[in-house]
Amino acid sequence: MTLAPFACQPDASRGRLFPEKLSTFRSPFQRDRDRILHTKAFRRLKHKTQVFVEHEGDYYRTRLTHTIEVAQVARTIAGTLGLNVELAEAVALAHDLGHPPFGHTGEDALAELMQPYGGFDHNAQAIRIVTDLERMADHAAGNARIVIDIAGEPLLKPLVDIPRMAAIAREMLNDSITAYIEQDAQAARACAERDDEVDALYNQIYRELLTYMMADPGTINRATHLLWVAHNLERIGDRATNICERVVFAETGELTEINVSTY
Repeated sequence: MTLAPFACQPDASRGRLFPEKLSTFRSPFQRDRDRILHTKAFRRLKHKTQVFVEHEGDYYRTRLTHTIEVAQVARTIAGTLGLNVELAEAVALAHDLGHPPFGHTGEDALAELMQPYGGFDHNAQAIRIVTDLERMADHAAGNARIVIDIAGEPLLKPLVDIPRMAAIAREMLNDSITAYIEQDAQAARACAERDDEVDALYNQIYRELLTYMMADPGTINRATHLLWVAHNLERIGDRATNICERVVFAETGELTEINVSTY
């Protein structure tokens, strides 16, 4: 189908945040649509309703049936106007994934209660989650670049605490995402508490490397690289904690900083 001049042209888009090989059979927007259909968040829409509890009867719309209807309307409108039908359908299928319980009324209530703290918007909440994940990827990429830069150089010291930091940060990332997917506030709190371990290790590494640099200025370059590695791991722990705090907020309405980093 020929798209209208004002439609989103796939070849002229801003591209992927994370580059991937093009599919032989599907356009990027088709892949987005299909990925949404296979997510847990999409399947869970079947138990959510706008007003009534879904098991009270089979006449009530659930979020899932509503989303299917919205996608149908979106396809029709996009086709009539010459817009990108696949993109419109993907947006329609995803439009309700971040809603809290009790439909728009639940979101309105949360927005009113959280007004002193900046309000609540389910779209903004989802964007914050994605933003933290993106920043963690940046920290990981930073460490990868350091490894490339120092390849072949002798280590300043045997690595003991940095591997421990990496292991905890990796577990925190996994646990925070699991808590988010399962909307488990208790698991989110338990995950965030581990950030204290990461901070303690970072503080220990900082003091130790500072001692090396003060004793021998010739070690400054290698010590600085290790400090940056530790810093990036510490920030990954903080980002995982941010995700955990938002899980707790979404589930309980409590906007609290579980662990406040001093770095």
